[in-house]
Amino acid sequence: MSGVAAARAALGWTLEYVKERHAFGQPIGSFQNTRFVLAEIATEVEVAETFVDRCVVALNAGELTAEEAAMAKWWCTELQKRVVDRCLQLFGGYGYMLEYPIARAYADARINHDLRGHHRDHEGDHRQVAGAVVPPTGSKCSPTWAARSPTSSSAGSASGGPRWAGRRRTCGCGRGRWR
Repeated sequence: MSGVAAARAALGWTLEYVKERHAFGQPIGSFQNTRFVLAEIATEVEVAETFVDRCVVALNAGELTAEEAAMAKWWCTELQKRVVDRCLQLFGGYGYMLEYPIARAYADARINHDLRGHHRDHEGDHRQVAGAVVPPTGSKCSPTWAARSPTSSSAGSASGGPRWAGRRRTCGCGRGRWR
C-alpha cells in the first residue's frame, strides 16, 4: 500500500512545481493539458486511497478476502509507477535531476515495481482474482490452488520457480477434480 502514499507524494511535488515553473510568461500549471493530467492523477490516487481504506476496514473486521488483497497489491504497485511516470513528464528535463524528489521517486517506483514483480509475474494473483470475478465454467464453487501429490511432476522448483509452481488448480468443491 506504500504505492498509494508514493503516488500522493509525487502528486504533491508536481502540484508545487507546476505553480512555480513558468513558460511563455505563465505558470505551467495554468495550461489546459497540465490541469487535465493533474486532475486524472488526483482522481486515480483518490480512488486507490478509498479502495485501500476499504481493504483496511475489511482486514480489521476479518473479512478481507485473498482476492481483494491481490487486487490492492497489484493496483497500488501499478498506480505508483503510472503516477510517478506522468508526474515526471510534467517536470520536463528537471525530472531526471536527482536534486528533485520526483527523480528519486521515479527510481523507487521502478525498483518497487521490479521487486514486487512485473504484472506478468503476478499470474497467481491474476488467477485468484479472475477466479473470484468469473467462476470457472460449470463450477458452483471458487477455484483454489492445491499442492500436487509427491509422485506427480512439478513445473517449478522449490528454490527458484514461481510460487504457484508445483501446484495444481482444483475446482475447490472437494471432489478432487484437477485441472
